Amino acid sequence: MNAVVDYRVSQLTQAYETFLSSFAQIAKEKQGFQIMVTAMDGYGSPELREYLGVDMKSNYRTAKKISVRPASGRPGNSLVDRPGAVCRNW
Repeated sequence: MNAVVDYRVSQLTQAYETFLSSFAQIAKEKQGFQIMVTAMDGYGSPELREYLGVDMKSNYRTAKKISVRPASGRPGNSLVDRPGAVCRNW
């Protein structure tokens, strides 16, 4: 069963990296363009990892790697650096 869950996590991570990288490139080229991502809460509902492949640790690593800003858009206050934050928009 772990192999299936790991596969799901891997596939979602690849999809997130593909989409967020593309969107990040657009954001660099278009002034005022912001990326806002909302994820299902895998911390509050840990069964989502097994059922759907939602892995919040992996999501945070991906967002941090691609430098996605928090939903508030305030520089230097990245929710990616605070995975325990109540608001999990990044």
